[in-house]
Order: sequence, then structure tokens, then C-alpha cells
Amino acid sequence: MVKKSTKWLPLKRELVGLRRAFTGRDQALMRQSSRLLDLVSNKAPWALARFNDGEVKAMLSSNVGEKTARDDQEINQSLVDKLNWAFNQRSDNLWLGLPCSVCWPSERAYLGGKIEKNYPYQTLAVVQTNRNWDDWITKLPPLLKNRSVVWVSGEDQDLNHLKSKVGIVARDHWKLPTTNVWQSEYKKLSEKYNEFETGDIVFLSCGPLATVLAVEWFLKRPDCTFIDIGSTFDPFTRNVWHACHKKELPRCIGCN
Repeated sequence: MVKKSTKWLPLKRELVGLRRAFTGRDQALMRQSSRLLDLVSNKAPWALARFNDGEVKAMLSSNVGEKTARDDQEINQSLVDKLNWAFNQRSDNLWLGLPCSVCWPSERAYLGGKIEKNYPYQTLAVVQTNRNWDDWITKLPPLLKNRSVVWVSGEDQDLNHLKSKVGIVARDHWKLPTTNVWQSEYKKLSEKYNEFETGDIVFLSCGPLATVLAVEWFLKRPDCTFIDIGSTFDPFTRNVWHACHKKELPRCIGCN
């Protein structure tokens, strides 16, 4: 039997990636980063909810009982229902972050069928990391001076380091458990939207719970900003450096 040549496989993968990035407009969606930073600069309220591969996994009832968010969150039906609810919401300056169509083609195709192509507030779920990470850790902190910042995260995050190393000062830190935070904290946090002050910028770093709360709180408090920040500042709050921080991710025409 004659073996097929594999020398053209890298080129084929590159061409497939180019096609996916072009049809998915991934580069354009990554460039929305500048619009988001401009919103902070202009003190305009907005929200970002990121639906990456882990959130897509947790949107499927077939995955109930499995884990997501680096195995820190067990998926239950209420999380499935609320993530699907959150993705279906539409509002001015409610931004939805989608998976990169090159890195996560199946997940992107799944969500692509659930969002209107002309919805103006779309970006990539990794808009704050990958090729944009340097912008977010250098350009965002100066924009937060004299702003009221609330940080909602796992209790393992140290905001003293965030202040000393990056210059972000939070007036309040809501500390949460680091595992299965959805089951233990969602119902309580859902009702705490009245505790924010007009103009607050609320950063959420607590897995899929952040995705749901960013949407839910923004719809109830459109006078505030809610940013699902994920692990963007993990090197400073937890001394944890992921591949996206160390610039060790594989090259991607779409997001990296």
C-alpha cells in the first residue's frame, strides 16, 4: 500500500486556518479591544461576557456532572440554563466574547448559530489576552485612576500585588471560594447588584459564574461596567503565568 505524503499537511492546516479566520472575522473581533478600552476611557458603562471553550462545554446538558474552568467548576443543570440565558441576551454595549474560529472551530460554529451576524457587540473571548495581553496590562491601569473598582474573584487572588505591580487599586474585594463557586455563591451574588455605586467598574474573575453575572448585573445596573476579566491578571494576583502570558501559545492567524 502506498503511503500518502504528509509534507503538505502544514500548508493545508494553514490554509484551513486562514479560511476560518476570514469567515469568522477573528482578527477584526480581536481589534475590538481598542473599542473596549475607549469605553473605559470615555467612562461609558459596558459589559463583557466571555464564552470560550469551557463556557460552551458548560452550556450543554450532556456535560452535566463534568468539570470546566480548569476543573474548578462542576457543571450542573442550573449553570447550563443560566449560561444559555446569558448568551441570548442583547443590549447596547453588552459585549459577547466568542471562541476563536481557528482554535475552537466546533465551539465557534455552535455559538455562531445562536447569535445574529449583525449584532454589533461581538468580540473574541480572548480579547484581553493572547496578542492583546500587553495592551490590557499597560493601557487599562492608567484609565482606572480615580475610578471606583470592585474586584470579584477567588479568595486566592492578592490585590496588594495587583496594586504594587500593575497600579490597579480596588475599593472592595469580594472573595469567593475557588472551587464549585456556582453552586455555593450564585444565588447570593445575584441579588447584590444594588451594592454597586453608579460608575463602578466591576471585574469578575470566577469562571462561568463571571460570565453569567456580567450579563445579569449589567441588565439590572446599566450605570456600571462589568468586565469578565478571566485570568488576564493572574500573573499579578496569583503569581500564575499561563501560556497566554508567557507568549507560549501556538501561532494562530485568528487570535494570536
